[in-house]
Formats: sequence, C-alpha cells, structure tokens
Amino acid sequence: MGSLPGASFGFAEDHRFTVEAFRVYLDHLKPGGFLSLNLYIVPPPRTEFRLLATLAAAAERSGLPDVSSRIAAIRSWDTLTVLYKNGDLTEMDLDRIRTFCGERRFDTVYYPGITAGESNVFVKMRGNEYFEAFQRLIQPAERDRFLEHSLFDVRPVHDDSPFFNYYLKIGNIGDIYRIMGGKWQYFFEEGYLLPILFGQVLVISVILIVVPLFSGWRPVPPIAGRGTLPVLSYFAAIGLAYLFVEVVIVQKMVLVMEHPAYAAGTVIASVLAGSGAGSYASQRMEWMRKPRTLLIVGGFGALYAVALSGFDLLLADLSIQARIVAVFLLFLPLGFFMGIPLPLGMSLLQKSNPELVPWAWAVNGCFSVLSPILAVMLALAVGYSLVLLTGAGLYFAGYLFMRQARNSPF
Repeated sequence: MGSLPGASFGFAEDHRFTVEAFRVYLDHLKPGGFLSLNLYIVPPPRTEFRLLATLAAAAERSGLPDVSSRIAAIRSWDTLTVLYKNGDLTEMDLDRIRTFCGERRFDTVYYPGITAGESNVFVKMRGNEYFEAFQRLIQPAERDRFLEHSLFDVRPVHDDSPFFNYYLKIGNIGDIYRIMGGKWQYFFEEGYLLPILFGQVLVISVILIVVPLFSGWRPVPPIAGRGTLPVLSYFAAIGLAYLFVEVVIVQKMVLVMEHPAYAAGTVIASVLAGSGAGSYASQRMEWMRKPRTLLIVGGFGALYAVALSGFDLLLADLSIQARIVAVFLLFLPLGFFMGIPLPLGMSLLQKSNPELVPWAWAVNGCFSVLSPILAVMLALAVGYSLVLLTGAGLYFAGYLFMRQARNSPF
C-alpha cells in the first residue's frame, strides 16, 4: 500500500482498494495463484481490518461466500501481509508459512486452523487483537457485527465512494479522542479537515454577502421585500447544483480516463463549452426563458446519475484519444442546459428588481465556492451517485423557487 502509512488524507480517493478493484484482482488470478497485500501497521488498527473486509466482500460478489480456507496473514513489528490464494491453502502452504515466520520471527495472525497460542508470540502486544479481529472478519456471520461495533468505520468501500482511508464514525469522536491520548492532532493527520474548511468558507461567505448591505456605499436593497427570499434561494440552489454535478462527473470519469488530470480537463472543458452555448442560446430562444427549463436540467442530471454506472465498461477498449472525444461529447448536452439557469435568473431579476442583482451574484458565487467542499463531504457519507441526484434535486428546487418568485416581482 505504498511507502507511507495508508491512513493519511482520509478524504483522498483511492480506487485501488475498492470492492470493484479487488474483484478485478481476483478474476486475474490463475488457479493456485496468490494475491499479496502488504501494509504498514499504524495503530490503532483499522486499515488492515478494512482491507480484509473489502477482500472478503469482493470474493463474495465473485460467488465465493467463505474465504476462511484461502486466506493467511502474518505481521512483523511494523508491517502486515495478507495472502489470498485462488484455491484452498494446502498443508504444504501452511508449513511454508509457519517455517518462514519461525525462522524470521514473524507472528502468524491468521491461517486455516490457527489457534490463539500460535499468534502474538514473537512481537508481543498487550492483547491478541489482530488474531481476534481476523477470526471475526473471516466468518460471514460475525463480520457484520464486528463492522457495526467497531470503533472506526472499516466497512468495505466501493467505487462510488472510494475513500478507503476515511475511518471516522461521527458518533465515536469522543471515544476516538480518548483512545488517541486526548490529542486532536490525530484528526488533522487523518484528513478530517473538510468540516473545518467548510465552516471557514461559510463564515467568510456570510461576511461577504451581509456586510456590504450595511456599509453605506449604496442604498440597501429591500431584503425584507416580497419575493427576496425565493430569489436568493434560487441563486443559492443553482450555485450548489452546478458544482455538485461537475464534481461528481469528474470523479466518475477518473476510471474511464485513467488519470484525474485527463478526467478533469475533459469534463470541465465539455461542461463549460456546453454552458457557454446554453447561455448564449437562452437569450435568443423564447422557450428556454421559462421556469420549466429547470425541470429539463434536473431531469438530465437524474438521467446521468443512472446512466453513468457501467459507462466505463463501454469505453474501456477505446484509445485514450477516442475516450477524450467520447467523454467531451457525452457531457456537452448536460453542460448546455446547465448554462441556462444563471443567465435566465439574472435577466428576469434585472427587469423586475435590479437592486438585488449584485446580491444575487454574491449569493451564487459564494454557494458555488461552498459546493465542491460540501459535495465531497456528502460523498464520504452517501456516495457520489446520491450527490449527483442531490444536484439534480437542487435544480428541481430552483424551479420551485422561481415559480414562487415569479408570483412576486421576480
């Protein structure tokens, strides 16, 4: 798992250790072949537990409900190795493992038929936590209870939420704080900074939106006027929605494009080009200047949320140049309709209540800055597909806000 402890940067995506990735690894094993997983031990234990749970989940999805006869694990004072065999471990395999550990003073953690006395022999720990945890994780009947009651979130991760190194259970923050010696440094090292970053950006956004209203530089707009709240809610909703959608489709295309830079460059270029064309067209086509355009955007977002699953398989055999062209064209229609709501709202507001235009720009801009941070926070909890559906839902909410506002001076 690399030369550095895998527990750093909990909000960093890592598609190498998802259930879908492990299914690919297992499918490529020849009969009798081994998959070797090596990692540094970073107490308290959590990475190794998630690794084993993910491996077991991948095997189950490949049609193998019981992996107890195929797995072995050994550890030194700072590393742990898990072996998975495509087939049952033989007595010869077990003899080689035991001999290796005895000659080099490694401790056996798990193999078929291991007893507690055969573990925690050379590098002694206070308890035999690894042996006990592996015994429970290996058994399907015990695994769910172990994952539910674990101090950390060590459930298997999937491509839809590939945050392998994110282990925080919100309800266990107090217990985690105590077990880490009463130090908050652990939370920073693990990458649990997104809520703090979000709070900072939110405070700055509120200041930037509210303070100018009382600066005396210009007349204060009628903040309590009829329709002001739905107007500003509309611009907040479309600011959140735009980046929700864009962040998710960039992430979804990382596997397709094989590199984040290719995915980001292609998707952002496609969405911006489409948005520019949609903005231009909306000022010249009457049917686009209707609230129902928001329903079309939301519908497109929901459609893409469903259709993107499995899309990587359709492009897997194409050259990278062909994939770039295909991905660019794929998101161009979505970008076209995403480019309509902002100029549509601004043009209507300019005609009905021009005093609110600067404030609407500020609200939209600030929520656009908050949106990527919030999108990742939601993805950590519910996965990217639901974030994309949330973005579509925000466009539907924008439609309702516009309809409500148009009953006022909007």
